[in-house]
Amino acid sequence: MARLSLQSSVFSAALGIVSSLVTPVASAQCAVAGVTSVRGLRVGSVGPLDLEQSMVTTFVGERAVVEGRSPLAFRGVAAPSEVALYLREGVLLSALVGVAIGVRVEVERGERDAVIATLRGDNGLVVRSIRVACSLLDTSRARDPRPAAPRPALAVDRRWRTDATAREEWRCTSGLPGVGVCTAIRGRCQPVGDGSVCGYHPQRRSLVLRARPDVRSAGVTIEATRDVSFADDSGNREWVRVFSRGSLEREDLVVHGWVRRADVRWSQEVPPSYSTRIGTIGRIGEVLPAGARSGFAALAAGTAVSSEAGIEWARTVAPLCARAVQQAPSEHVRLALAPVVSRHSGAWVAPTSARWVDRCP
Repeated sequence: MARLSLQSSVFSAALGIVSSLVTPVASAQCAVAGVTSVRGLRVGSVGPLDLEQSMVTTFVGERAVVEGRSPLAFRGVAAPSEVALYLREGVLLSALVGVAIGVRVEVERGERDAVIATLRGDNGLVVRSIRVACSLLDTSRARDPRPAAPRPALAVDRRWRTDATAREEWRCTSGLPGVGVCTAIRGRCQPVGDGSVCGYHPQRRSLVLRARPDVRSAGVTIEATRDVSFADDSGNREWVRVFSRGSLEREDLVVHGWVRRADVRWSQEVPPSYSTRIGTIGRIGEVLPAGARSGFAALAAGTAVSSEAGIEWARTVAPLCARAVQQAPSEHVRLALAPVVSRHSGAWVAPTSARWVDRCP
């Protein structure tokens, strides 16, 4: 751990240089501030780290520049998609996509005051490479219950007939004078009492949705599992005007547009039931050698935080208290920065910087 004292001045100087290089660029890029979760963060040679704290994330092309604000100050980089972001409000995007508040946004790259991102709905629908204004991004997800996504609207032709829902119609014609001949007309979706619904499903993993039945019109690339069907709403032979329909009561991501009839297949299926699994990471116990110490450590503002190899990568911006472990009296103290479990144990402080306390306030 002798390298730690030698790294302090180098880290401060490097941080100043990086700040001077990044700040002019960041002013012209999309920056999002708040308590954020990021995975795979690298600060110089330290990482990958998984952290959750107050940060400012600036999307510069195909990388995310992450500046830690509290409780740790640092500057690093990560893949844009590894920064957890959500929709701040429900909106219509590109006239083809409706998104509810709280939908996860996976940034692909930054473009000045916006990002190009992938949207993932709870119903299994995915919209790729769609432009989202930076002002619509938030670092926290809206609490449930959330309203359904607004549904895009398209002009309707009175000549269109839908084959998307179960129905039975009677068509009557005149036969002999005073006698009517009536015939039952059924659509392709027959009610059989099993809760099944009719719809189109993509022939391949991805599908291009168009604003008009024309390959030259604006479009977005979508992906759908069998959990999402597309209802037919047109009589066009080569194109099908569709809207997405999942098995959730309130869809958080919906699309409405035109697809080539050859790119979808018709089927009548029972929507799958959904179950929610809450993933947890816990620690039953930790095996420590004799003489090790485990408890809580209080740190003063400006305390250097290093990797296990002794390379400083952050400093505390205010007094900080955290659960800690020290293998031996002369060794550095390892911090457990809850609630995020890191893939790399990267938070260590010098033994002289840690003051052991009974509990954290």
